[in-house]
Amino acid sequence: MEESESHYPLVSVIIPVFNAKRTIAACLDSVLAQTYEALEVLCIDDGSTDGTLKILTGYAEKDPRIRLLRQQENKGPAAARNLGLSEARGAYIGFVDADDFIDPPLYERLCALLLREEEAGLAVCEHYSFREGDPGERIVGFSERLRERVGACGESFDYLIDSPERLGFLIANISDFIWDKVFDAAIIQGAGLRFPEGRTYGEDTLFLAEYLSHARRAAFLGEPLYHYNAYSSGSITNTMSNKWFDIYANLGDLIEYYRDFYGGDADGFERIAPYLCDLSARYYDRRANALHRHGDKRFQLRFVKYSFAFLSRHFPHWQARMRKHPEIRLAGVKSRLFLMRLYILAPNALKRRFIPAKYR
Repeated sequence: MEESESHYPLVSVIIPVFNAKRTIAACLDSVLAQTYEALEVLCIDDGSTDGTLKILTGYAEKDPRIRLLRQQENKGPAAARNLGLSEARGAYIGFVDADDFIDPPLYERLCALLLREEEAGLAVCEHYSFREGDPGERIVGFSERLRERVGACGESFDYLIDSPERLGFLIANISDFIWDKVFDAAIIQGAGLRFPEGRTYGEDTLFLAEYLSHARRAAFLGEPLYHYNAYSSGSITNTMSNKWFDIYANLGDLIEYYRDFYGGDADGFERIAPYLCDLSARYYDRRANALHRHGDKRFQLRFVKYSFAFLSRHFPHWQARMRKHPEIRLAGVKSRLFLMRLYILAPNALKRRFIPAKYR
């Protein structure tokens, strides 16, 4: 970028880092290689114990764009991101995970969308998904339902958020991740948005869905520029633990947030509620699709029963709506507790035959 372009808005890239010795160098190299040079890179060391801090310190000493922040104890990615938000100086905010990497034009292309589209408060790109040790990558594009909604046929398109239905549809169909996006820092700070600390699954969904209530328009770039390590060791998909229940804590908070957001406008909440139901059912579907990876059938049954109780409490007609969802496979089984009991008891090898390839 030429010096004459230094007036471009500063982007604060927030990277929470915990014991990422194997991957952090490649991650930082990709961020520092961005063609959009108006960057500050906030690396938050979240109590690493594996030598990660030494690598971060070395990078910070070599490149003045890097600001190294530390948390003495491991508090999780939400707390690390919140620290980054409190220290960020940029007009725009981006997030990168320490085991991922990005292509050089990512921030240049997404910032161009924000600058070009009037009232755009969010820019989104497609991404690649890969497995550790596997050289192949899979492009993950935007939801076909989202493309159909706006009649998108070109590389980029924008989405106006001007009604509860359009807001709800976007919440239910946009990617739940925060790292394939650029956010407006003024919206984040003006609304006082932060990640829910102490939770490690679904906290980005809550942050994003609350953010969208303050945005007027979202802009989309149909180009994969982010490389997501979807199956890293220790990921939520590959481990079964009580962390799976975090998503329902976050979804419950999200439902209450929109009840408060619409206040006395009961009609507003009723209009967005079906899409919050879709979002909740989709999370249940994802975990149901991951059951074949795990052998603890008692935990599987406990999680499924909890999912049914949560969905029934907030959305009395969720089963009928789930069965009509075009992107949920085996919805007739997943929406019936008796059949899910049988599914859980089935051998994992048999389960794999009935789930979408991307979850195998």
